[in-house]
Amino acid sequence: MRGAEIPKFERDTDNADRIEKALRLVEKIYGQDIEIIEEKNFEDLYSEKIVAADLEWVRKEEERFEREDTSEQKEARKISTIFETLIYDQAEMSEWLGKSAITIKSSRYDDIKNGIDLIIEFPDSEGASASHLALAVDITLSNELEKKMNGIRRDIERGELSNIKYFESETLSIRGEKRNVPKVVIGADSKMLNQIIDLWIRQDKESKNRLGNHPIQFVLLEEVMLQLEKFKDYAEKFKQDKVSESYDKVRDVMNGIYREKLKLREDVLGSNNLAIENDKVYRAISSYLDRLNK
Repeated sequence: MRGAEIPKFERDTDNADRIEKALRLVEKIYGQDIEIIEEKNFEDLYSEKIVAADLEWVRKEEERFEREDTSEQKEARKISTIFETLIYDQAEMSEWLGKSAITIKSSRYDDIKNGIDLIIEFPDSEGASASHLALAVDITLSNELEKKMNGIRRDIERGELSNIKYFESETLSIRGEKRNVPKVVIGADSKMLNQIIDLWIRQDKESKNRLGNHPIQFVLLEEVMLQLEKFKDYAEKFKQDKVSESYDKVRDVMNGIYREKLKLREDVLGSNNLAIENDKVYRAISSYLDRLNK
């Protein structure tokens, strides 16, 4: 689908130093705090041979990226890694996606193969695994947006949702492949991203407080809410009832999370939505979705 304005990610003169400092923080977080789903932990389910084949595929893909990517593409991958880690970190530390949402870092296989950077798990208040809900999240830089949105659109038209091969719930005894997971894309433009990276790498009390109250959390939440609503409607248009129902269930949960954050949203933004509406990635997502059901 054509027509949506897709902003380019803009570089600035401070970027090299910012990236270097942020990557050091990424290494620290991966070494100490972050728990990534590891493919090798699933050898009892899939067999050592299957897991080894998946890991070999990942290795070859990463070699191809290193061999074929331009210098700009390599820089973009570094920034993507920073952005993914930052969102994971702040979703937990600052509850950017709400108190009840649990953020899980996907395996490298599902990251590359299925375009899933994070998995948002919503604990079931009744403790019943049958109603377990999750949302697949693809974090994007602005110049990748249209390709990713088109992929979700085509899946909906075919009646398909995302599959996560390597999944392990943090709250329930669910482990293995998780099928039929609704998916959304989230991102922020270079201006917003550079702001939060600058705050993140400082790691002082004031910066952490500012991150906890930063408008980016509402940019991301608005992007998620818009997509859950519009993708539900788009699935209905193509009579893909199961897909529509999956998006609708997560939308109901996210509505509750959004209501919980309304007081903070008012404190941070007041009645002024410009911090959200001026973000180029938010505008591009909104524009794309506006055209989706026409």
